[in-house]
Amino acid sequence: LDEALRLFAEMQQRQLEPNVVTYSTLINACERINEVDQALQLFVEMKHRAVEPNVVTYNTLVSACEKGKKPEKALELLAEMQARGLTPNVITYSAAIMACAKCGLFEEVWELVDA
Repeated sequence: LDEALRLFAEMQQRQLEPNVVTYSTLINACERINEVDQALQLFVEMKHRAVEPNVVTYNTLVSACEKGKKPEKALELLAEMQARGLTPNVITYSAAIMACAKCGLFEEVWELVDA
Protein backbone atom coordinates (compact mmCIF):
# COMPACT_ATOMS: atom_id res chain seq x y z
CA LEU A 1 0.00 0.00 0.00
CA ASP A 2 2.81 2.40 0.82
CA GLU A 3 4.27 2.05 -2.66
CA ALA A 4 0.86 2.53 -4.26
CA LEU A 5 0.27 5.70 -2.23
CA ARG A 6 3.74 6.96 -3.12
CA LEU A 7 2.99 6.47 -6.81
CA PHE A 8 -0.37 8.17 -6.33
CA ALA A 9 1.35 11.21 -4.80
CA GLU A 10 3.92 11.24 -7.61
CA MET A 11 1.14 11.08 -10.16
CA GLN A 12 -0.48 14.15 -8.65
CA GLN A 13 2.85 16.00 -8.49
CA ARG A 14 3.13 15.46 -12.24
CA GLN A 15 -0.28 17.09 -12.68
CA LEU A 16 -1.94 13.80 -13.68
CA GLU A 17 -5.53 13.75 -12.49
CA PRO A 18 -6.65 10.53 -10.82
CA ASN A 19 -9.83 8.95 -12.20
CA VAL A 20 -12.31 6.39 -10.89
CA VAL A 21 -9.99 3.51 -11.83
CA THR A 22 -7.10 5.09 -9.93
CA TYR A 23 -9.15 5.60 -6.79
CA SER A 24 -10.91 2.23 -7.00
CA THR A 25 -7.55 0.49 -7.31
CA LEU A 26 -6.18 2.28 -4.25
CA ILE A 27 -9.34 1.57 -2.28
CA ASN A 28 -9.05 -2.09 -3.28
CA ALA A 29 -5.46 -2.17 -2.03
CA CYS A 30 -6.64 -0.78 1.30
CA GLU A 31 -9.48 -3.30 1.48
CA ARG A 32 -7.08 -6.21 0.92
CA ILE A 33 -4.98 -5.31 3.96
CA ASN A 34 -7.91 -4.19 6.13
CA GLU A 35 -7.08 -0.47 6.07
CA VAL A 36 -10.72 0.55 6.19
CA ASP A 37 -10.15 4.09 7.44
CA GLN A 38 -7.61 4.75 4.68
CA ALA A 39 -10.08 3.41 2.10
CA LEU A 40 -12.81 5.68 3.41
CA GLN A 41 -10.44 8.65 3.43
CA LEU A 42 -9.58 8.00 -0.22
CA PHE A 43 -13.31 7.82 -0.99
CA VAL A 44 -13.88 11.23 0.62
CA GLU A 45 -10.96 12.66 -1.36
CA MET A 46 -12.32 11.09 -4.54
CA LYS A 47 -15.69 12.77 -4.13
CA HIS A 48 -14.03 16.05 -3.13
CA ARG A 49 -12.18 15.98 -6.46
CA ALA A 50 -15.51 15.36 -8.25
CA VAL A 51 -14.48 11.88 -9.38
CA GLU A 52 -17.71 9.87 -9.63
CA PRO A 53 -17.54 6.49 -7.88
CA ASN A 54 -18.90 3.48 -9.74
CA VAL A 55 -20.31 0.12 -8.69
CA VAL A 56 -16.82 -1.35 -8.32
CA THR A 57 -15.82 1.49 -5.99
CA TYR A 58 -18.85 0.97 -3.79
CA ASN A 59 -18.50 -2.82 -3.79
CA THR A 60 -14.91 -2.51 -2.65
CA LEU A 61 -15.83 -0.05 0.09
CA VAL A 62 -18.72 -2.15 1.37
CA SER A 63 -16.40 -5.16 1.41
CA ALA A 64 -13.79 -3.14 3.33
CA CYS A 65 -16.46 -2.22 5.88
CA GLU A 66 -17.39 -5.89 6.19
CA LYS A 67 -13.77 -6.82 6.91
CA GLY A 68 -13.36 -3.86 9.26
CA LYS A 69 -16.58 -4.64 11.15
CA LYS A 70 -18.26 -1.36 10.25
CA PRO A 71 -21.75 -2.51 9.29
CA GLU A 72 -23.39 0.87 9.77
CA LYS A 73 -20.95 2.43 7.32
CA ALA A 74 -21.56 -0.44 4.87
CA LEU A 75 -25.30 0.25 4.99
CA GLU A 76 -24.68 3.98 4.62
CA LEU A 77 -22.58 3.33 1.51
CA LEU A 78 -25.26 1.04 0.09
CA ALA A 79 -27.87 3.78 0.54
CA GLU A 80 -25.55 6.42 -0.93
CA MET A 81 -24.88 4.22 -3.92
CA GLN A 82 -28.59 3.87 -4.61
CA ALA A 83 -29.16 7.61 -4.09
CA ARG A 84 -26.55 8.28 -6.79
CA GLY A 85 -28.52 6.10 -9.19
CA LEU A 86 -26.17 3.12 -9.11
CA THR A 87 -27.66 -0.35 -8.90
CA PRO A 88 -26.20 -2.62 -6.23
CA ASN A 89 -25.39 -6.13 -7.42
CA VAL A 90 -24.93 -9.50 -5.75
CA ILE A 91 -21.43 -8.49 -4.62
CA THR A 92 -22.75 -5.35 -2.94
CA TYR A 93 -25.53 -7.16 -1.13
CA SER A 94 -23.33 -10.10 -0.12
CA ALA A 95 -20.75 -7.79 1.46
CA ALA A 96 -23.43 -5.73 3.24
CA ILE A 97 -25.13 -8.87 4.54
CA MET A 98 -21.83 -10.27 5.80
CA ALA A 99 -20.96 -6.94 7.45
CA CYS A 100 -24.24 -6.98 9.38
CA ALA A 101 -24.13 -10.70 10.19
CA LYS A 102 -20.59 -10.51 11.61
CA CYS A 103 -21.72 -7.84 14.04
CA GLY A 104 -24.99 -9.49 15.02
CA LEU A 105 -27.28 -7.06 13.17
CA PHE A 106 -29.65 -9.78 12.06
CA GLU A 107 -32.66 -7.52 11.58
CA GLU A 108 -30.65 -5.59 9.01
CA VAL A 109 -29.57 -8.88 7.41
CA TRP A 110 -33.19 -9.86 6.87
CA GLU A 111 -34.02 -6.42 5.48
CA LEU A 112 -31.21 -6.81 2.96
CA VAL A 113 -32.30 -10.32 2.04
CA ASP A 114 -35.83 -9.06 1.42
CA ALA A 115 -34.60 -6.11 -0.68
